[in-house]
Amino acid sequence: MFCQHCGQAISDASLFCIHCGGSTQANAQANDLASQAATISAPLEYRMGTVISNAFFDLKSNFLTHVVATVFTSIIGGAIFGLLLAPMQTGYMLLEEKIQKKEPVSFTDIFKGFDHFVPALVAFLISGVLTGIGFVFCIIPGLILMPLIPTSLYLVAKGEKDGVQAVKLAWSHLKRNLFMAMLTMIVLSVLGSLGIVFCFVGIFLTAPLIYIGYYHMAKGLVGDSNAA
Repeated sequence: MFCQHCGQAISDASLFCIHCGGSTQANAQANDLASQAATISAPLEYRMGTVISNAFFDLKSNFLTHVVATVFTSIIGGAIFGLLLAPMQTGYMLLEEKIQKKEPVSFTDIFKGFDHFVPALVAFLISGVLTGIGFVFCIIPGLILMPLIPTSLYLVAKGEKDGVQAVKLAWSHLKRNLFMAMLTMIVLSVLGSLGIVFCFVGIFLTAPLIYIGYYHMAKGLVGDSNAA
């Protein structure tokens, strides 16, 4: 470390500076505080395994609620050219947020997404258009940008009132984990579609993994995730 009195390099174990004789106790305290601040501010590492395991855990813990919520989100979200999917997915984020806080939940919580209708719709349209443009350019860019949609809606659910700003913030988080986020979206889509094997109607039993996974993926990308 460096002496705060004279600026000279000294041993980390020194109690006094060998150059000026000043005490190094304040130096050690400052270093400890800086280390603690860095630990607190550093974002958690994004892990796809955590996202998938948390999705399964939440589905098992609130199975009926998630199944009914998924049915309503899919049906209502498809109305008006799919524009209602924005507030419905935002509502699903709010439902999951209550589950994480261990609060009582009901499938009707998904309709609270309409309280954020304007920013959710703006974020959904912008991120959707960007993703669509990405698919035009050889598909891969579109796959990479797909996580932008749930991540921006997650930020709206967390309180972001500006849909444009939500997309910008979502991109700032997403660009640190582009490949893993894309892979997570693909895995969630495959897991959510497995129910088709069971006489098609079984998709309603596995599709919730997609919406639950979107929440945990966005939460992980933002750096606010932990294992269930």
